[in-house]
Amino acid sequence: MATGLTDTLIPLHHGPVVPASIVSWLIDAEFRGLRFRPAPDGQLRVGPPAVVTPEDLAFIRRHRDVLRACVVYVDRMCEAPL
Repeated sequence: MATGLTDTLIPLHHGPVVPASIVSWLIDAEFRGLRFRPAPDGQLRVGPPAVVTPEDLAFIRRHRDVLRACVVYVDRMCEAPL
């Protein structure tokens, strides 16, 4: 999975610019049953524990800040009026 300088960047509407590989991983993780939510302490909550693999944990640790920004962005967009 590309996450370096050659990774395509995706500008989210009124949000952060994130690498496509991170968005792709996040979508795949959600399809596999992982659920994400930001915590008030700045952390990212991930579960359920039975679904999280060691590879997921390594990816999450490497990209925690970008993943949290994506989760916060999606939550904000879901709350916005249409």
